[in-house]
Amino acid sequence: MLANISYILMALGTCIFIIRLSPQLLDFIPGFGVPSDPGAGVQPFKKLPSVSIIIPVRNEEKNILGILSSMTQLTYKDYEVIVVDDNSTDNTVEIIRTIPMDKIRLVEAGEKPSSWIGKSWACHVGAGEAQGEYLLFTDADTVHYKKSLDRAISFMTKRNLDMISALPYHITEESWEELMGPFHMLVLAVTSPFTIPTPQRLFAIGQYLLLRREAYDKIGGHAEVKAELAEDIALARNILKADLSYLVYPEAKLYQVRMFDSIFNFFKGWRRLNAIGFGYSDWKTGIESFLMVAAFVNSFFMFESWVNVVTLLVLATFVSLNQRKYGNFLVFGSTLFLPFSILMFIATAIGGMVDRFITKKVEWRGRKYEFDDEKTTAARLE
Repeated sequence: MLANISYILMALGTCIFIIRLSPQLLDFIPGFGVPSDPGAGVQPFKKLPSVSIIIPVRNEEKNILGILSSMTQLTYKDYEVIVVDDNSTDNTVEIIRTIPMDKIRLVEAGEKPSSWIGKSWACHVGAGEAQGEYLLFTDADTVHYKKSLDRAISFMTKRNLDMISALPYHITEESWEELMGPFHMLVLAVTSPFTIPTPQRLFAIGQYLLLRREAYDKIGGHAEVKAELAEDIALARNILKADLSYLVYPEAKLYQVRMFDSIFNFFKGWRRLNAIGFGYSDWKTGIESFLMVAAFVNSFFMFESWVNVVTLLVLATFVSLNQRKYGNFLVFGSTLFLPFSILMFIATAIGGMVDRFITKKVEWRGRKYEFDDEKTTAARLE
């Protein structure tokens, strides 16, 4: 009896994992899936809308050259770049000032009000300087593809959207990073970027947030999410609550990113992200996450019958065929070392639970925050 229940749960977890990461399958579910065609190519414009690209930075001397170089390569014609320095203590500002770029402006964020999260304050300052009809908020550790802004604006105007976010393409430089494909696929399956977003469940990532200026102002901009550690999700949620339109660009073809430069920082960073994410998750997301992880664990570690073997083959095949859509992961290597990725996913989730529900504290960019028990916001620790 218990074995049969285990098989049913394993089958459910496998189906959820595959369906959540298969836009073509979701298209067949009315009112559930987002049409998977992202409008490849570029829609012709009678007049290009102007775009202000806002980059908040704090101690980004290792990354700033990469993103600014990619900014100069954009094929989009009408844009400006505003770099907002959030009191960096390294050489970030000095490096920016050595770059002769006509479209780039450096702005000092100034002293942050005590009620604001640092990143949101920097974005707020940048938005106040922006002249564009659209605002693109992006992180300093990203590198943007040449036609990315053309594609993003075309996608938004074609669908008459007020805001979009976009999937990251993960670049890897060390062997352990190349094995993390299953980890990132699980993250996407949990956050569900290919389904129609709702205030209760949506995907948004601060590495790429593109909004119409009019919509941004209508929802109160970053001032309305000033104490949110996950300002990206909060902004998207406010867009939906205001009956405005929001979708995720359904391919990882706008920018690439290397989020963490060591396995220790990877664990620490995703532990923090999980701690924050638990404040935005509902019970349905928790159940789905449990079922998907259980499917991987049971199929790989418990060879009780042919059902486990078949499940493992299905999951391993799906991961092998799809993981390179989201990063330059090893096709077979990460599948063979599947336990490494799954155990890291479990470990960061447990660490996030400890930070969220026990210590109620998290550290980010040298600043410490304490979670509010009743809300998803956090306050600066003095």
